[in-house]
Amino acid sequence: LNLEFKSILTKGEIRRAEPHPFEADDEHLADLHRLAFHFNRRDFGRLRQLIDVLNEELEGPADSSDGEEE
Repeated sequence: LNLEFKSILTKGEIRRAEPHPFEADDEHLADLHRLAFHFNRRDFGRLRQLIDVLNEELEGPADSSDGEEE
């Protein structure tokens, strides 16, 4: 991720993060994965691409069907 999305960072790198203290009372959020990075607040399309890549990784291998029945 750091190599592919370096252009949206102002400094540092994309890293795993711990839950924010504000989330302490929200048990349903406890097991979620988190990332932290310094976003340049300019390349929102590229940020969306990062989100899509992460979601694809969570979903696993892509299904070859397009959801339509033949």
